[in-house]
Amino acid sequence: MEFLMYEKNIINKAINFVRVIRARLRGETEFVQETEQDFYHNIGNIAFDSGCYRWAMRNYKKMVKHDPEDFLGYQRMADVFKEFGHIKEAREYYASALEKAKVFKNPNKRNVDVKESIIQIKKELDSLKE
Repeated sequence: MEFLMYEKNIINKAINFVRVIRARLRGETEFVQETEQDFYHNIGNIAFDSGCYRWAMRNYKKMVKHDPEDFLGYQRMADVFKEFGHIKEAREYYASALEKAKVFKNPNKRNVDVKESIIQIKKELDSLKE
């Protein structure tokens, strides 16, 4: 049952993604309230949840390119490295994410719980200790 709920969640994310793409193509900016970072973050998350880690990484890199101070991109790239078993790189990116999260100002008023993210990043770093 849990697996079916997981699959339903991925399908719902994909459907919402398609809606956003269609709205962007039609120029409906009032429907699309997300920033470029959010856009790439959402695409990356759909890819990650589907097991398409290289595609996810590509989108997280684009996210960081748009805002190098946004910790979420670094955190998610660390998640991809962890999935690939690249522990050294995962630790480096989690450490970068942690540094950036501590000073994150949330200029776009994104729905981000920074305190919870810091706790999660610290847990990931602890789990990757040698």
